[in-house]
Amino acid sequence: AERLEKKVYSLLVLNKMGYLQDIAPEGKTLNMASVINKVILSMKVVKQDINITTVLNPVNFHGEEEPWRIVVENLVDNALRYAKSRITISLHEDELYVENDGKSIPQEHMSKLFSPYAKGNEGQFGLGLSIVKRIVDLHKFKISVESQEEVGTVFTITIPQEKGLRISK
Repeated sequence: AERLEKKVYSLLVLNKMGYLQDIAPEGKTLNMASVINKVILSMKVVKQDINITTVLNPVNFHGEEEPWRIVVENLVDNALRYAKSRITISLHEDELYVENDGKSIPQEHMSKLFSPYAKGNEGQFGLGLSIVKRIVDLHKFKISVESQEEVGTVFTITIPQEKGLRISK
């Protein structure tokens, strides 16, 4: 029942993101370190054998808390699923990184990673990363992924400077 509820919620969020626009008032800032800390606090008990390390500088992102919380939850949930022993979350002036030390993502999966219903070996529904991509795109940010054998995988969300979106600390 819980898995079905989570899947239905993910489908609703995915569809909702297709119709929403960025409704945050101009100049509104969101303390991303606070959002990240809330997510970690709620998810730390999921896999207690995984060490979660954070480097969180005081950085504000544009937008409302709910969508960004969903982004962080999905990235951390994904990292927990694949990590061997550690996850590192770093928040710097123009970037958010979520890194794990798990297996690399096969190259043939990289191009479909953010597509709905595309899932890895241990994925659940294939919706989490597509939701992340829609929210990031909605806010005119960029997301990328790098994955290498023996190093792990890192998802990076970047504030594009050319759009005049530099967000103050």
